[in-house]
Parts: sequence; structure tokens; C-alpha cells
Amino acid sequence: MAWETSSNYFAGQGVVLMGARDTTGPIAKAGGLFEVGNCSELKLSVNTSTVEHKETTTGARAIDLRLTTEVKANMEVTIENFNAKNLSQAMRGNHVASVAGTVTAEPLTGFPGMISPLNHLRVSNVVVKTAAATPVTLVLGTDYLLNEEAGSIKCIEGGAVATSTALTVSYSYEAQEEVHGLTQPMQTIWLRFEGLNSADTNKPVVLDVFKFSTDPLKELEMIGDKVNAFQLAGTVLADLSQGSGVSRYWRMKLLA
Repeated sequence: MAWETSSNYFAGQGVVLMGARDTTGPIAKAGGLFEVGNCSELKLSVNTSTVEHKETTTGARAIDLRLTTEVKANMEVTIENFNAKNLSQAMRGNHVASVAGTVTAEPLTGFPGMISPLNHLRVSNVVVKTAAATPVTLVLGTDYLLNEEAGSIKCIEGGAVATSTALTVSYSYEAQEEVHGLTQPMQTIWLRFEGLNSADTNKPVVLDVFKFSTDPLKELEMIGDKVNAFQLAGTVLADLSQGSGVSRYWRMKLLA
């Protein structure tokens, strides 16, 4: 007689959400959760530390007791959505958004054959002048070259710019964001996975991780021949605000 069994397979897909925690414990009341975007991996792992005791009465030195001294839960999220909000979260930093605008007479120092950066990228309507009492307007292609996308100029050797020439640059720029790394203290966030099981008729699966303490990212690959990703990793802490009788670490919901 063969026992009848049923197998429940899992192949996960879904959306990762994150949000800053409220000081009282649960999810931030003001901000809510934001969508991280495409994530290629989401992994939850549990590690334990143990101490084993050996008896000394039989001569076999058999292990007769095993104590768990530590239980530690870790989480890793591999993020492919390369935006300022996600990067600032991974870099333990902050991001600053600016609307499109104009700059008048931004000071710059020019060096023949060298590149000098502006304060914004994706620039247009650029006018470069010497910062003399009687300014001279430099000629694009003769005195300098322009990288409109990155926002930088290169003074041409033999042009009007000598070494350490004081310049002013006026230009327009598009809306953009800046990410400043390692400006924030250690943060804890609420992470939620709203997923589906593609191996079982796309049944919904929800995972709530109550208190995810994130580390700064270990690396950010900027040049490569594949779609780059970066990892947000850290420790799942006990959330004492969850009360007794339930998990203080995470909750998973499945259909019956």
C-alpha cells in the first residue's frame, strides 16, 4: 500500500515594500510603505549558536546535552531598481530632490586640457565667461568642450583659458536627485513582501518582517556587462511591541 501524499511547491514572485518604523513600534503612521521595485532575491535565514556537553561516565564521551545559546535571523534583499530612494536606504544616507532650474554665474576654475565639473547634470543654454573685471565670453569648440549629460566642461589647450583661470558658468538644468551616503544613524524598517506562488496557481503569500535593522551596502558595482543590482542586508530584531503569543520577528500569511 502506498501512502497518498500531497506536495506544496513554492516559486515566489512579488513586490517588496519598505517603510520607516514608528517610534512606538509598528509601521510609521505618517509615511506608510513604499514600493522598492524589481528585486531579484529576497532571503530570510536563521542561524543558531549551540554548546554541546559530553558525559564522562561511559568512556564514550557521548554528547548528552545540546544548548542553544543564540538565535539570529538575517534578511537579504537584492534590489535592481536603481533610484535615489532605494540607494539612500542601502547607503544609510539621504536623498535630496531638486526641480528644474537655472544657475547664474556659478564659479569655476579652468585648467587647460582638464575637466571641471558643474553642480548639476543634464545642462543646457550654457554660457561660460572669464571672471575678470571685463568678462570675456568663451567660445564652445574653441575655448572649451561641454558634456551636457554629466554637467562638466573641458578647457581646450591653446584656447582662452590659462592655468587656474577663474570662470563663471550660467546654465539651465533638469530636475534631478542627489544621494548622500552614510549620513544617517542605524535604521530599522518594516519590510513587507506581497507575493504569489507561481508554482501553485499564483496563490497569494504575504510576509511581514516587523523590525529589519539594515547595514550599509557592502558594494555598489557601477561598471559591468549585466543589469547591476545592490544588496540590502541586515538583522531581523525582536519587536517587543507585537505582544505575547505571536512571533516578535515576522508573520507569514498563506491561503489554506
